[in-house]
Amino acid sequence: MTPPIRLTLALIAGAITTLPAFAASTQKQIALRNATGVAQIAPRRAALSTQAAATATPSPGSPQANPNRAYPPSCAAYPLPTQPSGPTYSANMPLQQFDTLGNVNAETVTVTVWRIACSSSGGVTPYNPDGTGHNAMTLMRIQRSASNEGVSNYYPISPQVIAVSAANLSSCNNGNINTSCYYARAVTEPNTYLQDAANDTPIYNSTTYVLENYQGRINFAYNGAFKLWLDSGLENYGYNVGMTTINVPAYTPTPDTYPAAFNPIPIDGYAGTGWYDPAHSGEGIQINVIDMGDGTRTFFAAWYTYDSLGIPAWIVAQSPPLKAGVTSTGDITGYYYTGGGFAGNFDKNKLNQQIWGTLNFQFQDCNHMQFTYNGQTNAANGPSGKGTLNWVRLADNNGMSCE
Repeated sequence: MTPPIRLTLALIAGAITTLPAFAASTQKQIALRNATGVAQIAPRRAALSTQAAATATPSPGSPQANPNRAYPPSCAAYPLPTQPSGPTYSANMPLQQFDTLGNVNAETVTVTVWRIACSSSGGVTPYNPDGTGHNAMTLMRIQRSASNEGVSNYYPISPQVIAVSAANLSSCNNGNINTSCYYARAVTEPNTYLQDAANDTPIYNSTTYVLENYQGRINFAYNGAFKLWLDSGLENYGYNVGMTTINVPAYTPTPDTYPAAFNPIPIDGYAGTGWYDPAHSGEGIQINVIDMGDGTRTFFAAWYTYDSLGIPAWIVAQSPPLKAGVTSTGDITGYYYTGGGFAGNFDKNKLNQQIWGTLNFQFQDCNHMQFTYNGQTNAANGPSGKGTLNWVRLADNNGMSCE
C-alpha cells in the first residue's frame, strides 16, 4: 500500500485534526475495496438472517461450539475488558461523525488492538489447525476522546474492519477482494454466531470488540501476523483520507509479555467434566463448578478410586466459595462415607461422614489437571496415601468446548 502522507483538515465544528491522505491510485483501490466489501458483506448478513428464519423451529437450538470460532470458547465471557493490556498496537484515525441534524463531520478516535492469553492445550481447532503455538483472543478498542466520551448528540460510527495476512497483502492491494481481504466480524460479546457490529453502528461510548469470523467463511488466523485495515468511509463525503493501517505481529508470548499464557487457567465451569489417567483407565475424578449467585463459585470433586483390596471407594471434596479468576482450589477437605447401602437400601441416620484428608486442584490448561492429595481412612484397607498426580480431560461437556 502507498505510504500515507499527512493532510490537515479544518472540521465544521472548528476543531483542527490531522488526517492521513493517500495517492490517487490507492484511493481507487480503497473505493474498490469499500464498495466490494459492502456488496460482499450485506448479502452475507441477509443470507444468514434468511437461513435462520428458514430453519426456525418451535424449539431453540442445541448448545454447540461455533465451528467458525476464532479462539477457545473458554477464553473469555461478557463483558470484554475496557483497558488494553500487554503488547498493544494503536493508531489515531478519523471516523464519520453524525449529529442529530444528519450533518457529517470527522471525529478522531484512537484504535487499539491487543490480545489476551487463552488456554493452549495443543489440540487441533478451527483457529489452530495444526495444534501448535499458543491461543489468544484478539481485541480491538475504539476510544473516543475524554471530551467526546458519552456524547450522543454527535457521534462517530464504526468503520469497516479488514484483516489481511502477510501472504495475501499484495493480492488484496490489487483488488482481489473475495480471496485475499478478510472482512472481520467485530462484535462486543464473545462466543457469538451471528452478532455483527455493522460498519455504520453509532459509538456513543468507547467500545471494545472481539474479532470473529463470519459463518461459512474461511477462518482467519488472528494468532498470526496481519494488517488491520480500518475504512471510515469518509472519502464518500469528500474527505481526502484513506484507510488506517495497524500492523499486528504474530502472537508469540513470553513470560514477560503474556504471563497468563504460562500460568494455570482460572477455575470455572469449563473444568466441569471427567478427568483420568489414560494409563489407569477405570479410576477418575468427576468435577462440577457451581455458581453461588454472588459472583463466587464452589468447586466439587468426586474421586472414584479403590481400596487396597481393589474394592471401589470414593472420596468427595468441596471448596468454600472461590472468587472469579482463582487458579487453585487451595487445600480442601476430602470426605468418605460409611454406613450406606446399594440403591438407597440403608438408613440415612446411620450414614457417617468421615474426614479423609486434603486435596488441592489446579489446571495448567483446558486438558491438563494437577492435584495433590494427602489422607487416609480409619479402615485398615481403605484408600490412603499422599502425592501429586497429573491427569487429562476425558471429554468436553456439550456446548462447553475448553481448548
